Amino acid sequence: MATSTPYQVSVPVTTYEAPGAVVGQNATDTVGFYGGAGSVQLSSPAQAALPSNGGMGYVTQYASSQTPSAVSANTVAEQSITVNGVAATDLVFVNKPTAQAGLLVLAPRVSAANTVKLVFGNNTGGSITPTGSEVYQITAIASNIQLSATLTPAAVAASSVSEQIFTCTGVYPGMVIQVNKPTTQAGLGIASARVVANNQIAIQFVNCTASPITPTAGEVYTVLGATGLAAIDQEMLFGVNVGTLAQVAANTTAEQTVTVNGLLATDVVIGVSKPTAQAGLGIVGWRVSAANTLAITFSNNTGAGITPTGSEVYNVAILRLAPLALVSVTTAPLIPIAVSANTTAEQTFTVSGLTAGTPVIVNKPTVTSGLCIAGARVSATNTLAITYANLTGASITPPAEVYTVGYSANAAISTGCFFLQAISQLFNASVGLTSAIRAALVAMNIIPGA
Repeated sequence: MATSTPYQVSVPVTTYEAPGAVVGQNATDTVGFYGGAGSVQLSSPAQAALPSNGGMGYVTQYASSQTPSAVSANTVAEQSITVNGVAATDLVFVNKPTAQAGLLVLAPRVSAANTVKLVFGNNTGGSITPTGSEVYQITAIASNIQLSATLTPAAVAASSVSEQIFTCTGVYPGMVIQVNKPTTQAGLGIASARVVANNQIAIQFVNCTASPITPTAGEVYTVLGATGLAAIDQEMLFGVNVGTLAQVAANTTAEQTVTVNGLLATDVVIGVSKPTAQAGLGIVGWRVSAANTLAITFSNNTGAGITPTGSEVYNVAILRLAPLALVSVTTAPLIPIAVSANTTAEQTFTVSGLTAGTPVIVNKPTVTSGLCIAGARVSATNTLAITYANLTGASITPPAEVYTVGYSANAAISTGCFFLQAISQLFNASVGLTSAIRAALVAMNIIPGA
């Protein structure tokens, strides 16, 4: 019988002497609306209360030319490089610009201010020298954007890959993660990591030696867990190595141009700061003269020519009309081919949105016995190159799977330069919370989701 009032999902207090009705008795009861099949209660660390002090942090990308020394056979060893500007508390990830057979590029770390430790593995019977004068992409994540976990891993067998699962509060499926171990142990390294479930991560330890190695107990590992890191400010800072500049003639001004990869034609230069003063020489103007080109006007008010000091790193403040995401996260179905015994092999895949030479993190969704990811890079536009390492005596074919990929939308920067931009812990937590609420509403069919 038709009625002018809606049907109520409730009961009067007097009927059962209860205040209303409950839909679902526990988290495993399915609940749905508008004809939907219903869903169990969805939970995620993203649903946690937002921090009251969501301070800003920074993501900084460096381009540093390095010539590492040889890596001995069947070992893992770290090498120190100087990267001015890196804080002692930063988390880092590093992309080597090329792959070399038998060489593993493992998770790095920061050992002190301005000092990054590159960690290489060699699972062959001969020494390998990383190619000299290559430009490595080094990305530093500020401490207030990181997660951490105190871990006591189990022993890692000789010549093997060992995946171990740990609690790390704050991670959840859909995140891309990067892990830094606070110390390096000879022969041992971290190949990659992945999110297993809410508040759980899996870390792959690699032992390239002929003896078992037990990772140091009770160490505090730092973890980047992100579904994306969006820029919150139109202002950004470039550190620009100006190289060799021309002499500025007496009693005149002269504009000189410097290549700055990643500078957009629409960027507005707010200011340029030279790190040292030179008597009689001043900077009186600046502009973006074309994409990737910074023009600086020098003034010389003396009676003799003055040459600006070479290879100084100028701080250049930029206003960008539409800032790009510092880290974007996507998923990609990949179908690898076989990896031969006791070596490494780089394989390329098409992944839309990638820019050649830019930073990238790759998380494989499952563990494949004896196999690990030992390096990744963006080798060309929309092309992801992954180096697989096989530490066994037989060929291994990685399964076809959906990988999680974290990448930068910004262009690769010039050698000796850096790029810094602010992000907000509170803003990114808000995005995560909104996405978690949306997922729950869609699962219950309260909203269609599109």
